[in-house]
Amino acid sequence: GTVVALEKSGESLVRVARAVEDFEDGSAFARSFAYATGPALGLLLDRFDGSWRKNITKDTNLGLLLSQALKLNAGARTINEAEIRAQRYGFAAVSQGEHQRAMRTQALFAQYRARFLDGPVLEFPRTAELRRSFNPGSLVSLGDAGTVYPTGTFVSRWGRLQVEDVGALLAPDNQSLRVTAPADNQARPLTGPGWRLELNSGWAIKPGAKPGSFVAAPE
Repeated sequence: GTVVALEKSGESLVRVARAVEDFEDGSAFARSFAYATGPALGLLLDRFDGSWRKNITKDTNLGLLLSQALKLNAGARTINEAEIRAQRYGFAAVSQGEHQRAMRTQALFAQYRARFLDGPVLEFPRTAELRRSFNPGSLVSLGDAGTVYPTGTFVSRWGRLQVEDVGALLAPDNQSLRVTAPADNQARPLTGPGWRLELNSGWAIKPGAKPGSFVAAPE
C-alpha cells in the first residue's frame, strides 16, 4: 500500500520516515507497531533484497531478513557501532523515556495480573467467531497470559460485551477472554467493573472453578 501511495502521489520516502518518527509518541505498541515499522522495513528490503516477498511466511521476521540482506553479523563490533550511531538519533532521551515507561508498565502489569489472573473473573468460552473492535494503540501485552484490551466491543455466540476503562484479557489464541467477576451474576443486563454484557438467549452465567468466579455457558 505504501509503495502504491508513494508512486501515485509523487511523495518521497521522507513521508515513511516521518510516520515512524511520529509513531514514537504512541503510548502502547502491543498490536500496532507494525503499522509504522512494516512499511519502513519493506522499503529497505525492496532496496537491498528485491526478491524478499517471494519467501515470506507468517513467521518471517522482517528485521532479520534485512540484517541478512545487509550481511550484518550482530557481534560486539556491530552492536557497539549501532550504539554510537544511535546518539545522533536521540538515543539518550529514548533510553530514559523507555526506562520510565518500563517502571510504569511493571506497576500496570501487577494490577492487571491481580485483576485477571489472581482475582475472581467471568470467563467466556473459546470460540472462533469472536469479533471485536478496539483501539490498537491502547493494548497491553501480558505475554503468555494474553493481551489486555482497556476498551472495546466483543461479539460472539454468547452475546455482546462492551468494555470501558477496566478492560478485558484476550487469550493468546484470540478466541477466549475474561473480565472481572460481576457482583450479581443474576442481573440482566449483566454488569461488572468497567463492562456491560448483553447475554444471548440460551446462555447462562454459571459458577466457575475458582471461588467467586463465573463462566458463560449454554443453559
